[in-house]
Amino acid sequence: MSESEGGVATAEVFSPPATTLSATVGFTDPDLFEVKVYRGAGGWELVAAIELVSEANKDRGESRRAFVVKCGSYLQKGISVVVVDTVTTYSADLHDELCNLIDGADSLRWTSPTGLSVVVYRPTRVTDGANSALAIEVSPYQLNTGFELPTVPLWLGRDLAVPLELELTYSQACRSLRIA
Repeated sequence: MSESEGGVATAEVFSPPATTLSATVGFTDPDLFEVKVYRGAGGWELVAAIELVSEANKDRGESRRAFVVKCGSYLQKGISVVVVDTVTTYSADLHDELCNLIDGADSLRWTSPTGLSVVVYRPTRVTDGANSALAIEVSPYQLNTGFELPTVPLWLGRDLAVPLELELTYSQACRSLRIA
């Protein structure tokens, strides 16, 4: 048989070796209340996330850590994040814990006097010649019980923001759930 006629390829069946380490593990079941915003130019790209803090996000150290690592991961990828914290039963400061996670974030520290807040994070890539760094701008908003929720920017791109009308959204959700 000549090379131009081709041949039949044969392969041995691969049997991987038995694993040497295994464990039954538990993960904290994340209490996810989030909205993800994608841009569809040439494929779907996550550009923003709105994180609604729940009691489970604040009640234990491992839950707080998982929440801030998720937010930090978004920021590291250049995804803007809005964190809405209306939880009154626990006093953990997730913004402060996120600042602890991020190197060089001391100038971003802020604490809401009421413990309730909306914090808008806007990451941007800063290029200086061959060097690239991540800059994060933070816009914190103090919330007060009994007052309207603010309208905050939701950053969809470096120079593109849309209004995130939290009070309107909250009111419409309450009406649709028939709790207002």
